[in-house]
This record gives sequence, structure tokens and C-alpha cells, in this order.
Amino acid sequence: MRNLTLAAVCALALSACATNASNNHAQSNPANAGQNVQVSQASSDLRYDPAFHVDPTYPGFDSIYGIEGTTVLMVLVKRDGRVAGIKVEESTGDRQLDQAAINAVSQWHFYPERKKGVAVAGYARIPINFSVPHSGAPQGWPASYKHAQYVLDTHPIPYASVDDALLAVSTMAGAPMVVTPSREHTFIIQNKDGTIREWWIFADMNTEDATALRYTFTSTGSPPAAEIAVAALCRIGASFCNSRNPWLLKGPAFARARQSGAD
Repeated sequence: MRNLTLAAVCALALSACATNASNNHAQSNPANAGQNVQVSQASSDLRYDPAFHVDPTYPGFDSIYGIEGTTVLMVLVKRDGRVAGIKVEESTGDRQLDQAAINAVSQWHFYPERKKGVAVAGYARIPINFSVPHSGAPQGWPASYKHAQYVLDTHPIPYASVDDALLAVSTMAGAPMVVTPSREHTFIIQNKDGTIREWWIFADMNTEDATALRYTFTSTGSPPAAEIAVAALCRIGASFCNSRNPWLLKGPAFARARQSGAD
């Protein structure tokens, strides 16, 4: 489902700071199909070691709903090239995106700058840009619901936890429950006539932000009655889910793209 571009552009911050790999380097993250990281060359002796480069992982809920932004990190690099500390200089305004950037860059190693042959500590200013291309709905999404209205479901998800929901829904859908880190997992529940009754997405299952999303197709899908009821269950708790309600009512990014005429 995920179709996104994640760009990390590394730039000079102080006199003894910069990061780079190679010119226009793009590396695919095999755990996250479609995600690329692009790093631009920086003109400094302080460079990161590509052998220790870790791509930021776009949080699943954020990518589903098209939450975007740029995190700018100020990174203190020790003389041995390891990261000593990270400060968020500019936030995306979204905690999950900022933390994803920090988690990745904290694992980077650097070739430290040298002055008079001696390695010195320095700073790197690293902007990480999260953006989601507006593409069409995934295969199987009912075309008759492309202009649907989203309402909060009055029937909560009837499971004690996100993990219990994943087990029950995967069993109900007749699909194997294989949880791949950093990916979304989609299950479709059909009516006896083959039409789709529920569309489930499980996101961020390897994090504390794990979320189960249930879309229930509540009408015939014929305008203007087409309506989708959406419910969420969060590992952190109900208050965290409630804070996401405004996004739930907008619908996922792929559905909004279809409504705007992009297929």
C-alpha cells in the first residue's frame, strides 16, 4: 500500500560539520517497498560512513494519512565518528515523524573531520523530508466509494489489544499472520456475495504506536449515500487514538487522491 518518497538532504551547519554519502545516492529499504532515501554531497571533511547508514522509516499511520513534514536534526559527532547526541532543531509538528528521523540518524557513523591530522568533534545539520505521493487507491478498494464520506464508527473494535485484533482479523480473512517490521498489513473481510464489508489496516506493529484501523462500508456506495465508518484501536490507548480522529475523518491519502480526480 505504501507508495512514498523519503528524502534526507545533508547540509553544512557549523564550520566543522556536514554529512554525505555519494552524489545523488539512492538506496531502497527492503523492509519498506517503494521507500527511497536520497543524500546530497556536502563539501566538508566530515562525512557519514555509508556502511552504517540507516534509512528513516516512514511511520505507517502517517504515510497512510499523508502526514508530511521536514525534521531538521542537529547531530553532535564524536571524534570516533559515533553520534553523541541529537537535537531537533526544527520539528515537523508530528511526534512520530521526528522520532523516526532520530531513530535512524542515531545509528549513523561518520568519518570525523581532521584538523592538523587530529580527529575532532563536530556537528551535522541534517534535514529529513517525509512526503507521500498522492496515488490511487490500492487494488480492491471499491470504486463506488471513491467519493465516500468518513464518519467515526459508533461500534468500537471488539478486541482487547491491537495484537488480539491482528490475530482475529487475519484468521477471519483466511490470511497468514506474518508481521513484517515497518510495513502496513491489510486484510479484507467480504460478504457472502463477494462484496467488501470491512477493510483493515495494521500499522507500526513493531512500535508503541501500533494501530488497527477498520473501515466499514456501510451503504450501497451509491452517491450521495456512500459512507465509510472508521474505527481505530491503539496500543498506547484510547486517548492517543482520539487525538487522531481529525485524520480518520479525512480518510486515507489514497482515498483523498481519488476524490480529487487522481487515479
